[in-house]
Amino acid sequence: LDGIHVEGTITTPATGNLIQGNFVGVAADGVSRVGVRTAPVPNAGALGTDAGNFLFGIEISGGNNNTVGGATAGARNVVGFNGAGIEVDNGGQSNVIQGNFSGVGADGVTPVGNLLHGIVLRSSNIFNPPLGPSQPNEPGVSFNLIGGTAAGAGNLVEFNGTGGIAVFGNPVSASGQPNIGNAIEGNSIFLNGRSNPTFLLGIDLTNAFAFPKDDGLTPNDSKGHGAPNDPNNFQNFPVLSTAVEVGGNTNITGTLQSAPGSIYRIEFFASDPDPFSGIPEGQQFLGSSSVTTDANGKASISVSLNVSVANGRVVTATATDAIGNTSEFSAGLAVPTLPTVQFSTASQGVNETDGTFTVTINLSAASSVDTTIPFTLSGTATPGVDYSNVTMSPLVIAAGQTSGTITGTLLSDPGPNQTLTFTLGTPTNATLGAPTTDTLTIVEPTTSVASIVTTTGLSAGTNTAFENTSFTVVINGSGFAPGATVTFGAVTLTPDLVTPTQVTVTVPAAVSLAADEGVVNIAVVNPGKAPSNSATFTLLEELLPDGTRGTADQRFIAEVYRDLLRRPVDAGGLATFSGLLSQGVSRDQVVLDIEQDSGHEFYNVEVQAVYQQYLHRAAEPTAVISGANFLAAGNTVEQLIFNIVNDPGQEYYNVQGGGTYQGFLNAIYRDALGRAIDPTGQQAYGNGTPRVTAAAILSSPEYQMDVVTKDYANLLDRGVDPGDQVWINDLNMGIRDEAVIAAIIGDPGGEYYNKTTP
Repeated sequence: LDGIHVEGTITTPATGNLIQGNFVGVAADGVSRVGVRTAPVPNAGALGTDAGNFLFGIEISGGNNNTVGGATAGARNVVGFNGAGIEVDNGGQSNVIQGNFSGVGADGVTPVGNLLHGIVLRSSNIFNPPLGPSQPNEPGVSFNLIGGTAAGAGNLVEFNGTGGIAVFGNPVSASGQPNIGNAIEGNSIFLNGRSNPTFLLGIDLTNAFAFPKDDGLTPNDSKGHGAPNDPNNFQNFPVLSTAVEVGGNTNITGTLQSAPGSIYRIEFFASDPDPFSGIPEGQQFLGSSSVTTDANGKASISVSLNVSVANGRVVTATATDAIGNTSEFSAGLAVPTLPTVQFSTASQGVNETDGTFTVTINLSAASSVDTTIPFTLSGTATPGVDYSNVTMSPLVIAAGQTSGTITGTLLSDPGPNQTLTFTLGTPTNATLGAPTTDTLTIVEPTTSVASIVTTTGLSAGTNTAFENTSFTVVINGSGFAPGATVTFGAVTLTPDLVTPTQVTVTVPAAVSLAADEGVVNIAVVNPGKAPSNSATFTLLEELLPDGTRGTADQRFIAEVYRDLLRRPVDAGGLATFSGLLSQGVSRDQVVLDIEQDSGHEFYNVEVQAVYQQYLHRAAEPTAVISGANFLAAGNTVEQLIFNIVNDPGQEYYNVQGGGTYQGFLNAIYRDALGRAIDPTGQQAYGNGTPRVTAAAILSSPEYQMDVVTKDYANLLDRGVDPGDQVWINDLNMGIRDEAVIAAIIGDPGGEYYNKTTP
């Protein structure tokens, strides 16, 4: 029935027996059943049948001071495929069970589970069990050691059917001997109790020896233990509060309620989640600590173990008192994924006059425990002079919160800007993210630009650059703060570098092209503040295709291309049209030649401009072609506009006008005249039709003045001379728009031509 059986009595115990190095219930390969082989390995030295042993692999009945296994690999017994693995019963005391594999093969991996428990200490009444005869009123089994604190002493107990290690008591034992002091230490216990995962445990202390289930977890009580004759006094297990992995260490906190003024060994374990029961056991022994209960029987547990536990694994613990009473496993606590901690910004500016500052530290996710974050201060700012009352390190972010703040007071101190840099130290219950520094620039009340230098690599001077090129501007001054922006004419740019005394910004080619040549104002704007004083900067017309500035005639042609065709001049066009100028052709005639070129490029630009102004969208390629052909045939821009706003598809009427005549009237005032309709216009056109109204507005003096005003602004960068009606009269007489534009550009007075003079 048993593989190995040691028999004694209470009065004549079997003592001093050493059981080591056996394969009990498994074949000589250590993983197969006896008699069932997949390779020619003889079964010499293997104990059991092809079904293992009916009762116990190893049983010590009525024996004291015997040893099963040992702390070395050679002393190990491999016990599997039996009714139960290893059992001590009938009053056995001071026996040592160490280093054995019960339920797992000799390779430490292969399941060879026993039908019942892996290791059993029993003094309970057994009536009508499924295996063997009834056994009432057995004497207590006490002061035995399962495992131990030495290296290799722990038993590997896995894959057993009804549980891992069980201590079965008998509170009505005829002998009156208690079932106490059975220490269970340093073992690896995992994946046991599959036959009834609701009740069966890794360690079970119970007075119920019933099949097919035990009584499940024994709850803690306020005394910390059960009755004197309960197995291991029903020692309370610890209650764990937190388990986190930080920097390779596992930090665990909790409490133990037990006998007052007593010392306890607390052992900690980690396990993979059990896919069968979810009831945690103790797969990996992590380490231990010692606690002492106070007068109320309570002890706090706080330990940092020098071992890493992966996120998602489950931590458990046991408690063992001074005489060896070991508890069941505690409830499991999953090791959480630690949040990262970082500053909300890497740099920021505050004005000295703000009076206070705030630096925010964020957690990537809320934690179930408090997060403690040390930090240090550095920089040019002086405590007591530039700032005071800074939050003391460390900062604690409470459980459930995701941010905390460091605050301080700003002091008035005339002088240059100062910096205050906060640097994170190693946090508790979190890991470092980024950024780990936040530099606070304390900005003086005023910001000033002293000088600018352009770094272009071109010979254009220290404060000039060319249109349609990308260049860098270095702005020197004082009072600049992090987050400052630069205004380049009408465009706001983000600097590449900001220090209290210098700002560096890159001006893209498209921005320089759009700015137009001439004087450009540059200013620095600190966050939330007024701009600094403006510095002037000279933007020269773009370089010619050969990389030079060329002659005055060549620069004139390049400027016409940019203003009328919206692109840089190409080498062919430059040669053709500057050549005409050198032959004596007038400037206005050359401009007309550019506008009326057979490629229709100027007309294409005009069609796109009309579509954007009136339909507020780009023209389709077919519309560009048809519109350009319409203009090239001698029709005016106003006739093109009239056709678009009165298109049979009624896009303008429905989309811009909202499908009503009043909406149409409001839209054409907005798009043609650049303003809202007034009462006079409403009275004049309120009862009209789209075609009549469009024709009247597009031939009105106001519309014609608006066209000329836009031409002056685009070409000469100024408004129309007061009282000048020449161009309006020309338009009113039917002269085409391109002729007016050519006349403005080619004016013998040379205003446009002289724009490009160095």
